Amino acid sequence: PTSSQVTSDMSCVQLNTTPVVCRRSVRNTSAIKRAACRHCSIRCESKTIDESCVVVNDRQTSQTSRRSLLGLSAAAIGTTAAPKPSFAALFGGKNNLQAAFEAAMKVQDDPVALEAAWTECIRIAPNNAALYGNRGTVRLGLKRFQEAFEDLEKARDLERAAYGYASGFTMVALGNARGALGDWESALEDFDAAQEDEYPGVKALAMSSTALAKFELKQDTEAVSVAKSVLEEAPDYQDIQAALAGLLWAAGDKKGAQTNSDAIGGNDVLQNFVTIEQDTFGWPPRTIAAVNAYLSESSTGSAIGYDGVSTTYTF
Repeated sequence: PTSSQVTSDMSCVQLNTTPVVCRRSVRNTSAIKRAACRHCSIRCESKTIDESCVVVNDRQTSQTSRRSLLGLSAAAIGTTAAPKPSFAALFGGKNNLQAAFEAAMKVQDDPVALEAAWTECIRIAPNNAALYGNRGTVRLGLKRFQEAFEDLEKARDLERAAYGYASGFTMVALGNARGALGDWESALEDFDAAQEDEYPGVKALAMSSTALAKFELKQDTEAVSVAKSVLEEAPDYQDIQAALAGLLWAAGDKKGAQTNSDAIGGNDVLQNFVTIEQDTFGWPPRTIAAVNAYLSESSTGSAIGYDGVSTTYTF
């Protein structure tokens, strides 16, 4: 579409006369930390994106993973459902942001280079909320938790100043950063705020984050209840179903743990989940330990914490 055809939800943004860059401040990956960052760089004129999936580098990612959702939490440029801004408002009057953005797209599989690329974008457009969100997400994956928190807090503040609210993806990412720094109580407030965003996938993402935060705080009964509520609304949400196997094991519900493991394909698949989540901190440590306890049919399980130290938990 031409710039005059861009809709108010800004799912596409015309950059001068260059091709439209597709960007949905959609759902997730984790990672916010959570797993690898993903950014929508597909041309709008050649791809169709609906609410059930998102095209990422010519691949479709299903809405079954907190990691996949969070990796997409920060849009490449702009914020969904915002009023259509001027080019100067988006890019600070600079014409070279697209080149910097495209450079970032080329190094998505190299977190160190990607962090540097988003830093360059921020140098060009220092008041662009999405750029801080993108860099914050990358920094979470790099385990630079304090810097990630500062970026995501900046993204939240800029979004609120520009649009009157912060996106649910930004708030979930910010909560995860707080949690990594040890403040899960405040993280719960961020996850609650995220649920005010009605964008598809956000509520399930925020609720699943709430469940894992409560489990980290040893509010086990509430954690299980919230996790089950997520699956009632999103029955194909495999990430939280995998985690629920550990939560139920910790609660003494061996049959329920096995049922949830079977639902995602069995213990071998669950082992793959926990391996990835540990590497990316896709789940908080206590959840990882609980799943490890289930897989070893033990009352204890271990996980590496955000400080890099392995801790054994008893359930």
